[in-house]
Amino acid sequence: MSKKPADLDFAFTRRTAIAGTVGGMVWAGLIARLFQLQILDKERYQAQAEANHIKLQLAPPQRGRILDRFGRPLASHRRAGRISITPEQTDDPEHTLAQVAALIELPDERLERIANEIRLSRRRNAGFVPVTVAHELTYEDFARMNVHAAEMPGVNVEMALTRSYPRGRDFAHVLGYVARASQDDLVRLTEGMSDKESETLKTMFRHPDMRTGRQGMERFAEEWLRGKPGYRKLVTNAHGRVIEEIPDERLAPTPGRDLFVTIDSDLQRVAIERFEGESGAAVVMDVETGDVLAMVSTPAFDPNDFVNGISTASYAE
Repeated sequence: MSKKPADLDFAFTRRTAIAGTVGGMVWAGLIARLFQLQILDKERYQAQAEANHIKLQLAPPQRGRILDRFGRPLASHRRAGRISITPEQTDDPEHTLAQVAALIELPDERLERIANEIRLSRRRNAGFVPVTVAHELTYEDFARMNVHAAEMPGVNVEMALTRSYPRGRDFAHVLGYVARASQDDLVRLTEGMSDKESETLKTMFRHPDMRTGRQGMERFAEEWLRGKPGYRKLVTNAHGRVIEEIPDERLAPTPGRDLFVTIDSDLQRVAIERFEGESGAAVVMDVETGDVLAMVSTPAFDPNDFVNGISTASYAE
């Protein structure tokens, strides 16, 4: 028995009303949710989004200079070409290292040491820290690497500051030298620090630009010369790759302080020349003030050899 048209109209109207009510409730729920996300929880989600978009990377301070009594530099800085690999930015760091070795000369001993550093950084979850492959690039190597770096993800070619001792052997025993921090150095440097301070210092010394004093004035005045780290504000994409850097003076590192010593560098040179290659030592003092004007010990080493790591053969010599 067929339904009457009035019954069909009533059923259709009822279904339409139910569908409209359900649809209205869905839209109301969506609008309420959008209101919550965009208005009520706006600041919380905006902070989370910016945390994913902007990263703060530890920036090491520039080490203070050491100057003689007349302000002439005994330990300063100079610019030199450098190649580094950031492990997290390449799928196969060891293959990338082999590509670099095909373009510039790298001794087998050096290659093995770099490969070990890369493996160690990945185990420490520090793949974001660049691992230095080569210092002191010649102009030809620097130009060649700049051309090919774009084809090798994770490879950085840049001009970097490196510690320099312009007087060479003249002040070896007075100044000492700087080098990459060893585990023993980190234990010594973090003694008495809180866990947070200790971890910050260790992270800072993993940076390829960081060095610590090993002997002489460089070690004695380490805290005075070192300075305090800051941060670089980096914009990253969804994969964590750096797109650009946002300058922010409030986050800049505090450079180390300059150190003046009482020695006269010209008098130091005269004293060294008097030995004419013979073994010996000499100290010249101002009898009125007690200032040490020259302090010489021969033979001596060139502290520049230690800054970026000395080879086993050179160290033995």
